Amino acid sequence: MKVSISDNLKKVSENLQQLGRNVVLLSPLILADRLELILVRANSPPIRRTVSVTKAELNAGVLEFIQALTAPWKRKNIEVAKASANQLYQ
Repeated sequence: MKVSISDNLKKVSENLQQLGRNVVLLSPLILADRLELILVRANSPPIRRTVSVTKAELNAGVLEFIQALTAPWKRKNIEVAKASANQLYQ
């Protein structure tokens, strides 16, 4: 039996409805040349956004953010973490 994408999406929507009114599912798909973000809400069609970034650039940004939060010499200056978080947000 083959299951269609729309059947899977319907099941996800039903599960989200059971979890609560303001529940969403965010799926990041990290590809070699871009990041695909898919946001699914219970009663709406999915929202898809594409971000032009290489996998290497994304990995470097995530690593920098993790270090800004965990490295003792960087934790002392919250601006380092804010700058790194802003870079990922952009």
